[in-house]
Amino acid sequence: MSDLNKKQFEAVETVNGPVVIIAGPGTGKTKTLVERTVNILVNKKVEAKKIMITTFTNKAAKELELRINERLEELNENIDISDIYLGTMHSIWAKLIQENITYSNFFDNFELMSGDYEQHFFIYSRLKEYKKLEDYQKFFDNLSYNENKYKSDWQKSAFLRNKINDLNENAIDIESVQTTDIYINFIKSAYKLYEKQLFENNIVDFSYLQVEFLNMLLKNNEFLEKINNNFDYIMVDEYQDSNKIQEKILLSISKNKKNICVVGDEDQSIYRFRGASAENILNFSKYFNEDECKLIVLNENYRSVNHIVEFNNRWINAIDWYGNRFEKNIVSMRENDYMTSNVFHISGSTLDENIRNTVTFIKKLKQNNKITNYNQIAILFSHFKDRSAKKLEDALKKEQIEVYSPRTKVFFEMYEVKFNFWCNFSLF
Repeated sequence: MSDLNKKQFEAVETVNGPVVIIAGPGTGKTKTLVERTVNILVNKKVEAKKIMITTFTNKAAKELELRINERLEELNENIDISDIYLGTMHSIWAKLIQENITYSNFFDNFELMSGDYEQHFFIYSRLKEYKKLEDYQKFFDNLSYNENKYKSDWQKSAFLRNKINDLNENAIDIESVQTTDIYINFIKSAYKLYEKQLFENNIVDFSYLQVEFLNMLLKNNEFLEKINNNFDYIMVDEYQDSNKIQEKILLSISKNKKNICVVGDEDQSIYRFRGASAENILNFSKYFNEDECKLIVLNENYRSVNHIVEFNNRWINAIDWYGNRFEKNIVSMRENDYMTSNVFHISGSTLDENIRNTVTFIKKLKQNNKITNYNQIAILFSHFKDRSAKKLEDALKKEQIEVYSPRTKVFFEMYEVKFNFWCNFSLF
C-alpha cells in the first residue's frame, strides 16, 4: 500500500464502523476499494463469504473482482474470493432471495426480467385484467384529457409500469394509504394486481425484486438477523446513485455491526430521473450516533490535467448548492501531456450525411496514423437507443470496422422491441 496517498491510505485502514468515502473524478476510487478489500481479507483475516461489495454495473463488478485477484497474486496470497457477495445490488438481492426462498413469496428458481422493456411487455400482454379494475376507464380518460396521451394500450401499460416502479424505488407502501380518491385507489388496485401476476408467474422485475427483499427483512426477524450475522463488512460503490429502497435495505442489513462503507460523489449523481437520490450519501451519517460515522474525501485527481480540474472546480463552486454537497477541492496530480485536441463533433445536414462524414473521418484518422487501432476511438450518443447508433454501427461494419456496443445489440434484438417495430410498421 506504499503507493497510496494519505487519504487513500486512511480509507483503506478505516474498516470498522460506518464510513463515507467521497471520491471525486479520477481520485483512485477503484484502487482504494481494491486495497480496502485486500486489507480486510489479508490483514483482518475475514472470510470472503463475510464480505459484500455492491457496484452499479456488472462491468464494474467484473473489473473489481479481476483487480482484487491481481492484487492478491502480487502479494502471494492464495485466497479464493469467489465467495464474496460481489455484484450489482439487484444481483446480490436476487442471490440472497434464492438462497433463502422459504422466506419469500416467490418459488424456487424464480425468473428475473431482463429490463424495462420486458416488464412493459409483461403488463401489456395482461392489460385485459387491468381493464376489469374499477375506474380503469375513468382513470385513463382523465389522464388522456389532461396530458393528451395514454390513448393506446401500449401507452397505458407504459404508464402503469412507470408508476409501479416509482412506488417501488421510493419505498412507498401504496397499500397503507387510506383515501377516498378514486385515482389513488385505482393505482392501489393495479399495484395489487401486478403483484399477483408476478407471484403467479414466478417472475420479478428489478424494482419489485428490491421490494420483495426488503419485505423479507422487515417481516421476518429471523431472516433479518441471519443476514446481519452473515456479513461482517459491506461496501457500496456509486452510493450517490442509490434510491430510497436501496438505502432502507442497506441500513437494515448493516444495523448490527455497522461496518458499512459507502463510496461515491454527490457531484456525479446522474440517475435522479430513475429514482436515485444524492441525499442518500449526503444524509448517511445522520443514521448513526454523533461522530460515529467517518468522512474521508479523496481529492487528488490522477486522470485529468490541471486546467480541466480547475475549470471543474470553478464551475461547481459558482453554484449555490444550499449546503447540499460536501466541501471538496480537487487538485490535479497529472502533467499536461497532450498537445492537440482529441474530442471532435462531426455533423451533417442529414442523418445519412452525418454518418458518412463520421465514417470517413474515422478512416482518415487510421490512414494518417493518428491512431494505430480503431479501438482507440469512442463515439458518444445521448442514449444507446438512439436510432443513429445502430445506423452508424452498420455503416462502420460495412467498412470492416468492428464496433463494441453490447447494449445497442441487446436492445435491437429483444423480442419486445422487434414486436413494437413490427406493430409500428404494420400501422404505417
